[in-house]
Amino acid sequence: MLTKQDLEAIEQIIDKKLDEKLDLKLKPVFERLDGIDDFISFAKPALISLLEESEERHKLKLPERVSRLEEVVKSN
Repeated sequence: MLTKQDLEAIEQIIDKKLDEKLDLKLKPVFERLDGIDDFISFAKPALISLLEESEERHKLKLPERVSRLEEVVKSN
């Protein structure tokens, strides 16, 4: 049976993997931006998506987070 510390460790791993995946998605976006107008028009949807995914991630229950971690690990 998993202890509270085990569950917290799993949760931290999930958070880290999801954050890394989000960073990889956003990196090319920010590298291609030239001016502030481009930044605003190009980054706004990505930032909104990032915020929505972050909010969604915090709503997930632990079993769902574990299965998402497994998906991330398999895709890498």
